[in-house]
Amino acid sequence: MSGSMIRYMFQAKSKVHPLCCSINSIFDDCLKGMGVITTTKSPLTVEEQCGQDITAIIPHPTECQLYNNCSVNYTYVPRYFEQHLVECTYPKLFSTDTFKCEDFDTVNCGNRRETKSGCGYRALQCPVAHCIPCSVRTPSCEIRPDGIHPHPEKLWSPYFIVCKKERFMSEERCPADEEGRTQLFSPETKLCTRLDFISQEHNGLMNNCTGKKDGANADDFGRCDRYAECQNGKFTDIVKCLSGQVFDTAERKCMLGKDACAPCGGKQECRK
Repeated sequence: MSGSMIRYMFQAKSKVHPLCCSINSIFDDCLKGMGVITTTKSPLTVEEQCGQDITAIIPHPTECQLYNNCSVNYTYVPRYFEQHLVECTYPKLFSTDTFKCEDFDTVNCGNRRETKSGCGYRALQCPVAHCIPCSVRTPSCEIRPDGIHPHPEKLWSPYFIVCKKERFMSEERCPADEEGRTQLFSPETKLCTRLDFISQEHNGLMNNCTGKKDGANADDFGRCDRYAECQNGKFTDIVKCLSGQVFDTAERKCMLGKDACAPCGGKQECRK
């Protein structure tokens, strides 16, 4: 008999046992449309498979980071999950070769969807209200090259992210500068940068040189132990005086405090 469809033939006389024959064969004397039975079975559900083997590990049919573990029985099924459903820790994926979660760059997902963004993983979604958004905790690295990048939700802050093969690897913080002050990560240079070279618009301490003379100028923030270098109305550098010296606004250079003019020095009679 061919295929998964057969036709059961019942003889007219009750004493004769029913016969099976192929559809449209010489023995098929049934009226068309009578007695056609399909024997194709639907695939077993996860529950049915787990009923047959409580230790079974079953790959998820469409998502590469998911699988079903029949030995996992939730008392309360987590939000976004189902009974027996387990998810690999981001950014790992489930391997159908080892039947374990493995490093993403060693797994062949086949036809299963390979999720690159951490926010595509169910466990990283917010299960309750007032949760820190996933995009803050696990920012996306999709379409970003390998290396360091500004944190998209924390621009002009001390924080930056590390990406590898379009996956978020970690969030890092800029080290303090030589004076122990916080540095910010610049989206423009993609470098940790001293506050003196971050504009005031972005919470930095860069001096504004607009309208100022070229050369040394008093610090905008009243810091007497340093001065700003300007050139053509643009800030170029911040220079710190030697220990014990302050910036003299009249002489436009660093001097001992007793010889420098007020407000940074003690000398009161100064030329303007």
